[in-house]
Order: sequence, then C-alpha cells, then structure tokens
Amino acid sequence: MKNYDSHIHIGTYEENKIIIQNSEYKNKYKLYSLINPEMINMQEEYTKMLDDFFAIPLFFKETNIERCNQFVINYCKTNNKGIPALLIDKNDKFIGDYSVLLFKEHFLVNDFLDWRDRSKFYDFLNDNEGYLLIHCKDKIRVEYIKNLLINFPNMNIIIAHLGRDTYEMTEFIRNILLAFAKNDNVLFDISTIHNVNNILYALNIVGEDRILYGSDFPFEYESVEEIYSLKKKLLNGLNNNEHIFVKNFEKIRNKVYVRK
Repeated sequence: MKNYDSHIHIGTYEENKIIIQNSEYKNKYKLYSLINPEMINMQEEYTKMLDDFFAIPLFFKETNIERCNQFVINYCKTNNKGIPALLIDKNDKFIGDYSVLLFKEHFLVNDFLDWRDRSKFYDFLNDNEGYLLIHCKDKIRVEYIKNLLINFPNMNIIIAHLGRDTYEMTEFIRNILLAFAKNDNVLFDISTIHNVNNILYALNIVGEDRILYGSDFPFEYESVEEIYSLKKKLLNGLNNNEHIFVKNFEKIRNKVYVRK
C-alpha cells in the first residue's frame, strides 16, 4: 500500500524553535504546547518514508505568512513528494502563480467569522474547483462553512481533524459529520484522530470516498515511530481501507498542483 499523508507541516527548526519557546502567545493558544520543537528536526526522516504528502507551512501567530508560503513552494520544487497547501493571507500573491489549488485557512491567522478580506482566494478556488482545508472546532464555524458552501458552491472543502473540538468529543464530531453529510464536496481528514470508533462512525455517515488519512506532523508526537504506531492501529481498525489511506489522496493530488 502506498504511504501518503494529507496533513504535514513543513518549516525550519531553528526559527520555529525560538518562536515556540519565546512566544508571547504561548500561554494563550494551545497550539504552542502541542509541539515538541525537536520533532521539526525529524522532518526529513519522516517525509523520506512517504510516497507523497500535502505540505502545509509550519506557522504560529507571529509567522510571516508570505515568507513561509514561499518556503513551502521552494521546498516542493526540490522535494518531488511534496504538494503545497498554502496558507491564506490578505496578500493574494500566491493566487494562480504557482499552479496551487489547495489552500489552508486557520483561525490563528485568519478572522474565522468574516471571509470578505480573503474572498479573492475563494473566488479562485471556486472558479477552478480547488480545495480549502479548514478547521471546524465550534458551532459558529459550522455556520461559517455552510455560508462558504452557499457562496462558493464549486469550491471543495476538507475539514481538518474530522471536525473535532479540542477534546475529540465523540458527540461533537458526530454533529459535524451530520451537518455536512449531504455535501459531497466536503471531505474530512483524520489527522490527530486516534479513536477508531469516531472514524467508523464517519464511514457510516459520509462514506469512504470523503475521508483522508493525515498525521498533523510534527504536532502531538514525540517520535516518528509514534506516528507509525498510531497509523498501524488505524489501519488495523479500519481494515486497511484503501480509500482512506490511498485512493482519496490520489484523486485530489493531481488536481491541486502542477509541477513546473
């Protein structure tokens, strides 16, 4: 079976280690406590074991979005396994220039209630049937995503982490799945989801064609071995489902990036 990962963060060790350890935001946002900086150093070790992966910039509140997007673009030019998933910014420099049709919106750097300042990105994705990776960690976000679907009906949406809240509450995940069960252009990645029963429930609600495996590397891990140990558990619990781990990734891969 091919080894794909739909949710990896790519960045530099030294710069991000300093941010993680010294940020004025580290007590405000849980994100800073979910990463061991030493795992960033495991980036090459982990990615060399993969066949392909979606490469998201590693970012924090103080990150220069344009610079980290450019870092990932350059990284993917030299690493032919990497497929860029760029961060949405007020700067629309990356629309159309790099043949990228996969963008990520994150509440840490984007206003999660008002999309008007980034409507150019959504127009672009809608016109080209591109993909938006997004978080859905509270009820307000559910309505927000529903509005995106109304205003940009041809844009595909990938809800990260199976839509979970902070504590991976089963009831919350199930409500998210039910909210978008009838939207065939809404997919879910299972990064950071370790409860197989939640994924089995998702299979029953949205089907195997709308679920993708991802790890969220380097967050929430202490070693590369831990990532593969958890993946093995999921593979066993999901009967090596090829749609989740291989086929759905392959369907998206060639649609969102053209190498130049």
